[in-house]
Amino acid sequence: MTMRTAKIFVVLFATLILLSTVSAPVSLTASVGNAKPDITTIEICDGTCSFAKALDPATAFTLKVYATDPNGATDINRFDVEFYTTADTNGGTADWDANRVYSLQSTASSQGCTEGSNYYCLVVPATSWTTKFLKGGADVFARVFDDSDDQDANESIGVLTVNATYGTSQDTTSGTYTGSPNTTANPFLSGQTANAYVGTTHNGNTDINVSVVATNLTKGSDTITVGNLKWYLSNTYGSSSSFTGGTDDVQTVWGRGTDPTSATFDLWNWLDIPVSTPAGAYTGTYTYGSVAS
Repeated sequence: MTMRTAKIFVVLFATLILLSTVSAPVSLTASVGNAKPDITTIEICDGTCSFAKALDPATAFTLKVYATDPNGATDINRFDVEFYTTADTNGGTADWDANRVYSLQSTASSQGCTEGSNYYCLVVPATSWTTKFLKGGADVFARVFDDSDDQDANESIGVLTVNATYGTSQDTTSGTYTGSPNTTANPFLSGQTANAYVGTTHNGNTDINVSVVATNLTKGSDTITVGNLKWYLSNTYGSSSSFTGGTDDVQTVWGRGTDPTSATFDLWNWLDIPVSTPAGAYTGTYTYGSVAS
């Protein structure tokens, strides 16, 4: 008997299972260091821009500065500007000769300065440098800050010439003398000071001579001659001098003030009333003037 052998085929099925994986993001950081800004050229603009100019004090002008920052222009935060009348290390305490303008902000365009391409126009208002600024050559010292308060500075030596100005102002425009004939040392009574003097303030930036021209006091045809008007720089009648009717210098080589006050002086005045002077209201003038010493 023939036996048949059954062949059994086993079919194996391989099942491929695809597993989906979840990726984990990797955080990247970069540390960008802050670099200091850089300021180079400084120009002075008053309609046109140049590296050197002569200007009257108490006038507005614009500084055109070239400033860059490796972190980008938006990192530039502010500017400081100082003025020095002589070249130095800029390490001294700010005073009348180092008038400082803090935190000047950049503007668009001004007085011939056009902003852009790393140029900044910094307006210096007329009130920021006073008539008390000493005449002569001045240094312009500009400092730039970034958002991290890092800074750079540059000085242009002797680029600004401050023109000389001179003049005075008085604290009163009228006053009176009251007395009787044959009296001396009748004090001048000012309507503003309520004292027997006229206060004068130096409003220039150079040494000056201050003079007074006094006139006779008159009432119709009656006259008190100018020699009866007396003056001195303190309340000491015994040291007083008579006005001459011409130009009498009452202060010579008088210097400007020291920050934060102006220079001032008081001119004390008296009237001697001659015997037999008719009663009445007499009028005259004191005219103050000043010239450069």
